Amino acid sequence: MKGRGHGAKLKELNAFAAQGAVAPAWELFQLLKAAASPGQLPPLGGAGESENELRLERRFVWNTMLKAYANAGDEVNARVFYKSMLSAQVVPNAKTYGKLMEAAAKRGETPTARAWMTQMERDNIKPGILHYSQLMASAAHAANLAEAEMLDEEVRSLGLVPTETYYNSLLNACAKAGDLASCRRWYQEMLLRGFQPTSLTYSTLISAGRWTGDALSGLAWARQWPRTSLEAYHAFMDLAAVHQDLHLAVRSFHELTQVFMPSVTTYNTLLLAFARGGDLRAAQQWLRRMVALTEEPNEVTYRILIQCCAQAGDLLSAAGYLEEMEAQHLTVDVTTRNILANAAAEAGDAAFAKEWLQSLRSTTTTPDAFSFNAVLKAQLAAGDLPGAEEHFHKFFAAAGRTVQPDLTTFGMLINAYAEVKDHRQALSWLRAMPRCRLSPTVVQYTQVLKSFTEEEKSTGERLFREMVEDAQLPTQVTLKVLRRLVGPLRTRRLLEDLDIDESSLEPLVTADAQKRRWAESALRRQEAQVRKRVSHLQVALRLTRIWGHDVVRLEKAHPGNPSQGANLLLMGIKDQNMVGKVYMCGQALSDEGLVSSLNAALTATNDSVALSRDEYDKRPGSDWIERRGVGGREGS
Repeated sequence: MKGRGHGAKLKELNAFAAQGAVAPAWELFQLLKAAASPGQLPPLGGAGESENELRLERRFVWNTMLKAYANAGDEVNARVFYKSMLSAQVVPNAKTYGKLMEAAAKRGETPTARAWMTQMERDNIKPGILHYSQLMASAAHAANLAEAEMLDEEVRSLGLVPTETYYNSLLNACAKAGDLASCRRWYQEMLLRGFQPTSLTYSTLISAGRWTGDALSGLAWARQWPRTSLEAYHAFMDLAAVHQDLHLAVRSFHELTQVFMPSVTTYNTLLLAFARGGDLRAAQQWLRRMVALTEEPNEVTYRILIQCCAQAGDLLSAAGYLEEMEAQHLTVDVTTRNILANAAAEAGDAAFAKEWLQSLRSTTTTPDAFSFNAVLKAQLAAGDLPGAEEHFHKFFAAAGRTVQPDLTTFGMLINAYAEVKDHRQALSWLRAMPRCRLSPTVVQYTQVLKSFTEEEKSTGERLFREMVEDAQLPTQVTLKVLRRLVGPLRTRRLLEDLDIDESSLEPLVTADAQKRRWAESALRRQEAQVRKRVSHLQVALRLTRIWGHDVVRLEKAHPGNPSQGANLLLMGIKDQNMVGKVYMCGQALSDEGLVSSLNAALTATNDSVALSRDEYDKRPGSDWIERRGVGGREGS
């Protein structure tokens, strides 16, 4: 039954959804879903409310949760949620498919967004201009101007009337493609259609100037932006800051003060201009002026100044501003504190970095992987490799599982040993990565290859083969290192032997490509682990080794005595929320020894496996007296 707070919960769910905050939205959705289940909702407008109105309310709740996935750009979980929606017999509508398309659009996945539109048409729902706007937004995200213009032709052929959102997406596609001429053309058409440019329109046009490096173009668009709001002035000042035109930023500030009262955001924008220009003294002067005019600095103000001090190498002033923040009871998050650590790392000041980490532990702020990596970077820059290793082991032993090393951590350690040609230590750190649930990428393999000398080229060649077998394709940088180690002729033969086309290899691995490659190889590895660890046969063999008799006798013999083989069922389950599950159910589960032994066998090779009772999937009936599941996040 709905309580008095039902409407408030709906508003709160919608607020979380608008922010793309999936986790809190999901908790509220679970409560509202139960309230909106058939037979649970009381009449909203009296005893005569129709069943159709109840269905509409259910769909509204589901669509709002889908909105959270859309704003988070999480098309994968949006798809899973859509399937759950169908299973719950909630009929999708145009808004449902609009959100699914939006989730794909925010990732630039135009074919996926188009596929959702096709499914929508199969359900006899006619797409509208809003759905084509999502396709346009997807093309813009992918900087695919050709796709955007094809979509525009399709929209015109269907007789649909473009909206302001549609034109802004089209302009965004032109801007990201760096086509200033098309930006101007569509902007003019937008005006001819009677649409007034918004702040989003102008910021998109200004961005086009930034992305093409055409400073004059960006400034020209900014000057057309009517100075009717603080936002317009701030955007103009920010643009001046990007182009490091400090005189223009200051002049814009003075113009603003003739019309509006400057806000803390105004001062922050000006301070950012000086910070980007590397003028620490001017930034500090404007801070004093800001305080004199009774405008209190906020967290953003201090973060800009701390960053400016760090860039100038003035660690003491940066630490002083951090203390001021704490004295004024402003929120000092780990990102702000990490600015200091990174500055110490860049300066190679290991002593300051270690003192900083020690002081961080005395606060309520929890260090993260970046905090650790910054201190590690400082120690390695100072040439203290033993100290860096000691820091690694001490930090993560103290942090437990709350903070784990990442690819950057291992990359720095491997590269440090590669630079001194210590291939044994470099290789040992590569081998340590899987213990931290990390899969080496081509970057780490290449770093280790760099550590080998000519006398160790056979070991390096074996490592190169291992890398390829681990689904990590080399880059041109990898081949350059390999040629230096084994020679051009041997490198060519290796590529032929491994069926690698050198012309198809990338010069280097960008961050996105590295993540994609790692994700693909990790997925293949996890699938192999699931096949190995969750198959019925593997579980049966483990039970055979534990109890000394086969599973058939365990199921059928002595049904009255669990320890000698009461009814038992084992299932390998594919679950959308984890890589794999093993379920046990039946009368034999009253024997705690059986459960403990199976748990020990499954956790022996994977410490991510966890023993729990799954109440959500619990099934009724006498055959399901008790259920226990052994599930893991990574290959249980």
